[in-house]
Amino acid sequence: MEKVSAKSIGNTVDIEALKKQISTIGDTVARLSATLESTPAANPIAPATLPPALAAEELTHLQEATLIILFRLISREHSQWIPMKLLVNNIYPGQDYNRVRTTIFEYMRLFEDLGMIKRAKRGTRTYITLTEKGTTIAKKKLAGKAKKVLELPEIET
Repeated sequence: MEKVSAKSIGNTVDIEALKKQISTIGDTVARLSATLESTPAANPIAPATLPPALAAEELTHLQEATLIILFRLISREHSQWIPMKLLVNNIYPGQDYNRVRTTIFEYMRLFEDLGMIKRAKRGTRTYITLTEKGTTIAKKKLAGKAKKVLELPEIET
């Protein structure tokens, strides 16, 4: 007679438990697959629910100021590409770069979406430049600001 040890019985029990777990996993996968096949594919962000694209005419005061400062820096530096850090330091002088750069990066994403700037990454540095559209809009915004200052009503004393 063949002698059956406690160890081989334990292994048989372990194998049976694994077979049961695999069977359960297989059933679960089959149910999930059936659910996915019967559910129509839906885009989680439907285009109809996205907010309308912001136009350059709808920029906030701070966004306009940022665009004008960028235009002036590019003109002053006589360089088409300027480091993002230079822009941030000119907008927030004396502030910790890492604390204030997030806001400016958000503005740059918006400007990029509107086709007003281009960004390039070199290592850990980000460089930005105005596109032709961005330069035109910045000049218009700058001219509008100058016109508003010239048209201020006189204060009566």
